[in-house]
Amino acid sequence: MQIQKLCFFALFIALFSSKPISAVKFNFNHFDGTNLVFIGYAELGPATDGMSRSGALSMTRDNIPFSHGQGLYTDPIPFKSSNNTSSSVYSFKTSFTFSINPRLSNPNPGHGLAFIVVPTVNYDQDSTRGFLGLVNRTTNGNPNSHLFAVEFDVFQDKRFGDINDNHVGVNINSVNSKVSEKAGYWVQTRTGGKNQWLFNEVKLSSGDNYKAWIEYKNSKVIVWLAPAHLKKPKRPLIETQVDLSEVVLETMYTGFAGSMGRGIEHASWIDSSSPAGIGWTLHDPSGRYILKGYAKIDPTNSALEAEAIALREALYHIRRLNYHNVTFCGDSLVLYGTLTKAAKQGYINHSGPIAIQSYIEDILTLSKNACHFKFIGRKANTMADALAKEARINGSPLTISWIC
Repeated sequence: MQIQKLCFFALFIALFSSKPISAVKFNFNHFDGTNLVFIGYAELGPATDGMSRSGALSMTRDNIPFSHGQGLYTDPIPFKSSNNTSSSVYSFKTSFTFSINPRLSNPNPGHGLAFIVVPTVNYDQDSTRGFLGLVNRTTNGNPNSHLFAVEFDVFQDKRFGDINDNHVGVNINSVNSKVSEKAGYWVQTRTGGKNQWLFNEVKLSSGDNYKAWIEYKNSKVIVWLAPAHLKKPKRPLIETQVDLSEVVLETMYTGFAGSMGRGIEHASWIDSSSPAGIGWTLHDPSGRYILKGYAKIDPTNSALEAEAIALREALYHIRRLNYHNVTFCGDSLVLYGTLTKAAKQGYINHSGPIAIQSYIEDILTLSKNACHFKFIGRKANTMADALAKEARINGSPLTISWIC
């Protein structure tokens, strides 16, 4: 659904305690890779010329639809005294500038980014899309994650209780925010001789530069947000009571995380450890629906593999029911592009990406040159997508029925 760049241009962080020896402070006006650990698909972002590096830190890559990553400061930072693991957390504050830039060729924004405090340098391959590069389906909500994050979310994922597709949230060990507010900032105005607060909403995925300030003190998290050219607002966007003493460890890593994808799922696929869903429909040349089929399937390694299984099953059952000269349509450009090319050139073996070559061979063998394949957009495939999603959620067995 979205292709986007998540970029951070500057970072300042400082921690304070009653003992001067415990104070830590560092500042990046731009990034050159020094003192940074890149995890997953994080990298130094490209400049506008597409060749050199911009000095920004990017969490995702345009050419990898489900990319996600983290960029962390190299050294662990002390967040509490070593005398007692449950002791109070040092006060800290950070500020940074960021932008979320959708590609012009696919302007729908992706999932988002977050400032993070984490216990280890670790890559989680299943923390894509709504998991923001932080946790996965299994670890989400686990107190052993020892995760503190402030998210800047641009996709409403109802699984995680997102309030909208443009919000800021405070997260503890989970992508389900403890508290969240729509993105924006407060300004004080004077009307009729009285001071009033006016809220200005901002669009996080606009590609504009925004600045965030985050503070933790007296067991309270405070967050401000504003366009990068403005000063820090007097009134915070979020101010909430949070005790981090059981969350953070003695030393932690700080930095950023981000993810992108194509919405919540593709072909009703979540991750490689979760069941997927498949669905298909048959209609006549006038557009009248005749037949539908759907099923929950075992976990697959990718959304592309789930799409290939869906097509293979649809082809098998439609041929079994003695339908011929059928054009199969789907919204996976890789799958249908491969099939169209293979059908024209007469290739059966070794067609398409390695991960789905066996499925391609099955599909071409089943079609016996009596079927055609056509790529269509997601909006033209809503009924099949809905069937696949329903099958996954409900754990539906294979079901084929006539549509009256």
